[in-house]
Amino acid sequence: VSPANPDRIYALVEAEGDLRGLYRSEDRGATWTHVSDDRNLMARAWYYTHIDAHPRDPDVVFVSNESFFRSDDAGRTLEPISTPHGDNHDLWI
Repeated sequence: VSPANPDRIYALVEAEGDLRGLYRSEDRGATWTHVSDDRNLMARAWYYTHIDAHPRDPDVVFVSNESFFRSDDAGRTLEPISTPHGDNHDLWI
C-alpha cells in the first residue's frame, strides 16, 4: 500500500505465463492492472521478494529480491540499482 496514496496498492504475482508480474490497483484492490511482466522481478520468488512504495511519491516503487529495482512511473518500467550484496531483504527510505 502506498503511504503517499492509500488507494494505490502494488502486488507481485508468481503464476504461469502471462499472469505473472507486477500489478497495481488504484482503487484499494477493487480492480488490478498488470503493469510489468519483467521476469527479473520474480527472481527467487519462492525465497524472498518485497515491494516498497515511497512514503511521499506514489509513483516511486522499489522491488527487492536477489537484485534491487526502482520504478519512477508507478511500476511500468523498472531499472536495476547496484547493491553491495546479492540478497536485498530490507529498505530504509
